[in-house]
Amino acid sequence: MTEPTLLPDERSPEDGSLTIGAVCDLLRAERELNEAIRLLRNVAAALAHAHARGIVHRDIKPDNVIVTGGVAMVLDFGVSKAIAASAQSLQDGLTGAGLAIGTPRYMAPEQVVGDPNVDTRADLYAFGVLAYELLTGATPFGGNDPVKILRAHLTETPTPIG
Repeated sequence: MTEPTLLPDERSPEDGSLTIGAVCDLLRAERELNEAIRLLRNVAAALAHAHARGIVHRDIKPDNVIVTGGVAMVLDFGVSKAIAASAQSLQDGLTGAGLAIGTPRYMAPEQVVGDPNVDTRADLYAFGVLAYELLTGATPFGGNDPVKILRAHLTETPTPIG
């Protein structure tokens, strides 16, 4: 995939790059929300590019988005590749149950329940969680217990940004 906001797995980020979370922490401190929104647009463009090619990332989170040269870039499509390999195994005759794969704080409800038909909407959900965190400084569902966080994605409504 050639898209300036995607970083293929075989390339390393340039020296001096930061995760989008670190950059947005600085932007929030300086009240530079327009710049945070511009970076989120970079992430949205990367997802649109991947989705147009039938690729679902499945693990959008601050650690998988870097900012280098003023551009936010999505990296680490490893989960996407693992899912593709798993799907191929199922087509080859192996059996398996639905598996919840992702990072609990950013997982879409369909990922939480292990739906085998997870699609681009899961990335959009995670993008929403990422945006919420970058703009407010916290994820919609906090705490340290992954089970409680996963349950919250299924049963709770986040506090509106405002």
